[in-house]
Amino acid sequence: MTTPTKTPVTYPPRTAWEADLADAYDAAHEAVSCIQVAPMIVTGRDGSYYVEGGPCGFARVEVRPRTSAWSKWLRGRGWYSSDYHKCVYLNISEFGQSMQRKEAFARAFAAHLTAKGYPGVDYTSTID
Repeated sequence: MTTPTKTPVTYPPRTAWEADLADAYDAAHEAVSCIQVAPMIVTGRDGSYYVEGGPCGFARVEVRPRTSAWSKWLRGRGWYSSDYHKCVYLNISEFGQSMQRKEAFARAFAAHLTAKGYPGVDYTSTID
């Protein structure tokens, strides 16, 4: 019985990282400007109010593994490291509390980097 060999993970050249990251930010902002947010009406004891940004929530872009040179480079640019999730991540803090906008940003950001050849890039969102 032969042992399967692991294919090494490859990344785009280090010289392209800064430009690719900037392009991902631009693509994500473009995606947010193109979405139509479904507003939300909240009704409670004190009456009803209109929430223009839709449901409240959070989103973040995640990169795995957190031990790669790419992940370490991102940590040097302000990304956070999670021991529990075994990734580095960027919390999307723009767009107020709008989960739809934050999720659109994170989805486009991750898709752009994945299309550029960066493995292990994903996003997650949570309603508040």
